[in-house]
Amino acid sequence: MSIKTYTGKDHNILNEKDLESVNLYLDIVGRTGSQTKIGMKSILFQFFKCVNKDNIIDIDESDCFRYFDYLEEKNLKYSSKKTKRSRLNSFFKFYARKMRRTNPTYYNPIPELNECNFSGDKIISIEQQQKKLKDSIFTIEQLKNILKISKFGHPEKYFIAELLLTFCGMRISECVSIRLENINLEERYLMTGIEENCRKSNKHGNNPLYFCFPEEIKPILREYINNLKQNYPDNIWLFKGRNSKGYISQISFYRFLQTKFSIKTHTFRKTIETFQLRNKTPLHIVELLSNHVISSVVMKHYNIVSIKERRELYDEYLPTQYQEIISLLKKL
Repeated sequence: MSIKTYTGKDHNILNEKDLESVNLYLDIVGRTGSQTKIGMKSILFQFFKCVNKDNIIDIDESDCFRYFDYLEEKNLKYSSKKTKRSRLNSFFKFYARKMRRTNPTYYNPIPELNECNFSGDKIISIEQQQKKLKDSIFTIEQLKNILKISKFGHPEKYFIAELLLTFCGMRISECVSIRLENINLEERYLMTGIEENCRKSNKHGNNPLYFCFPEEIKPILREYINNLKQNYPDNIWLFKGRNSKGYISQISFYRFLQTKFSIKTHTFRKTIETFQLRNKTPLHIVELLSNHVISSVVMKHYNIVSIKERRELYDEYLPTQYQEIISLLKKL
């Protein structure tokens, strides 16, 4: 049986009963966030389309090995292949539990990871690694150039978004979904990560993220916000957009950066963190300020940081190199 290429155009692959099982599983997975559900759905239906069997119960280990061979041919990264196998394993464990009563002999067909024969990523030289690292972050001059070009001749929201990405190090999903009511200019912080789909696992918004910004950003943000409120009095978003949610989509901003600069949004985040580490900022402080998962048990579970303390840490550990960017902003 030949491997079929998944197009994503239709999901009419399985029988109705099995499709109900898949949808039930996706609903359970979706409780952690929409993106998780979307990703899992894509992996599952790619697999079912490739295997090309109407009944899940007919899928056996040989089908799985053929699918993994197909992934090998696509030259995916080892981490991607490992993730796909893990997600499939999770679903089939769920399916096996459902089958215990009607078919107790059914087993999970996904083989152990060490049996999948996934090839590792190509080893690159030290010189290539150094070049890759260098290309993965911006220089200060590049940051200044991006902001300077975006400031003139383009919608101001792109410049403001780049400003926050530069100095806060937030993810693009967290940036575009900022509500006006969650910005405190006087205290120099904002709250985000609340809206569904703007974070991996915060579906109900009960675990917001806090980011601080420099004093020099306050007047720029204030003027932008005042103009926004004057022109769109009913708007609630910092970055008004045309999508169903009302704020600018990640894709729109990504396309702008790709068209004008051929850069990725996550590079802003990598850049400020890299400069912080180069300046000997303690790792747990970098994680705290960028809202990464804290690797320190004490910091994660026992140390409650107030907004005032977070702002003081931000000011203390803002990379000294970023003062060049602040100087540029005063001239724009």
